[in-house]
Amino acid sequence: MQQRPRDLINILDNLNAIADQAAELDRRIDRNRVVAAGHSFGAFTAQMLGGADAAVPGGDRRLQERDGRFQAVVAFSPPGPMFEMVDEQSWQNMTVPQLVTTGTWDVEPRFFRDWRLHAMSYERGVEGLNSLLVTEGADHYFGNLICRLELDAEPQTDALRMANAVSLAFLDAEMKGVAQARDFLASDTLAMATAGFARLYRR
Repeated sequence: MQQRPRDLINILDNLNAIADQAAELDRRIDRNRVVAAGHSFGAFTAQMLGGADAAVPGGDRRLQERDGRFQAVVAFSPPGPMFEMVDEQSWQNMTVPQLVTTGTWDVEPRFFRDWRLHAMSYERGVEGLNSLLVTEGADHYFGNLICRLELDAEPQTDALRMANAVSLAFLDAEMKGVAQARDFLASDTLAMATAGFARLYRR
């Protein structure tokens, strides 16, 4: 579990050397605004960089990989309690703003029988730092649009569009201080515009 965030830290540590290999990449990098983002267990990896931790089974020690260079987190369908390591305490020390996304079909019989478990990091995180997007009928892979392209499922294009749009608004609000984006995240505009298809929550 620790190796995943350490891989991202290693990339950040060597970002200049990586960028030197491609001028176009170097021009796109803003070294002053760094965000961790991920999907599913990768979302928890991103959350660890923002201060989340994991229990060590059979002991009192907790795994931590907080890196202060990461200023915000975007977590697509992060796990709830899992593997006796991710638990209800895992997000209480997150110190950066985060956006969590999930959908009402985001269930997996082996781990998450209720989609609401994906919202636990939103509910358990430090008050004042959390945003949540819930989309009706969105599953773990937006149909077959991300990560599992071989799935025999109807693509959930509108749900993915909601996730992309809200993520950009979140980044504009938290990383660029765009007042219009902050107002949007705090309002009922999305729910009204989509007739409840997608809803935003803040705490």
